[in-house]
Amino acid sequence: MLLVMVLPPYQVLTSNSEITDLNSLRNLKLRTTGGAKEIATTKIGAVPVQISAPETRDALSRGTIDGVLFPHSSVLPYDIHPLLKYGTQDVNFGSFVVTYVISQERWDALDEDVQAALVQAGDEAITKGCEAADDLDLKDKQTIADSGVTFVSLPDEDKARLGELMGEVSQQWASDLDARGRPGTDILNAFRAALEKAD
Repeated sequence: MLLVMVLPPYQVLTSNSEITDLNSLRNLKLRTTGGAKEIATTKIGAVPVQISAPETRDALSRGTIDGVLFPHSSVLPYDIHPLLKYGTQDVNFGSFVVTYVISQERWDALDEDVQAALVQAGDEAITKGCEAADDLDLKDKQTIADSGVTFVSLPDEDKARLGELMGEVSQQWASDLDARGRPGTDILNAFRAALEKAD
């Protein structure tokens, strides 16, 4: 692993459906990217619709979808903010992880000084990338709000319930892979063990 970066948390943003609480998201058709986002969307009672990001604007304008699961910084490049009216804030509907990796065989073939340079460059890129993502997230959220989108904080009890629901996503993701003959649970356990070591 040369570089890993997690984007700011995804939020629900809707075109016309007012967001008041977790229940107001039920039955909404939300654009997702599959996998864990699809599970998360189903957990809140919404309907996941897999649409590529470039097709999102047309889907919103036609009413094919009611909203999106997007980080703030993905809203502006796809110019969907003029079509949005409401958005959640201060909650976490998952995220996207950017990784740059090199095969072990190729890594082992590199000189130690090259390995050290790549590790250092990766560490610096992670720090700068995370700082930039956090900074852009706040600026882009304000730009979206200035365009007329109302950001809503869910009631505390709904935030707690959402945390529980999102906590179930990883286990369901792993179980779904297990059912298809893939080592989902093994991967999840290895990931959790690595996190504990990192702490």
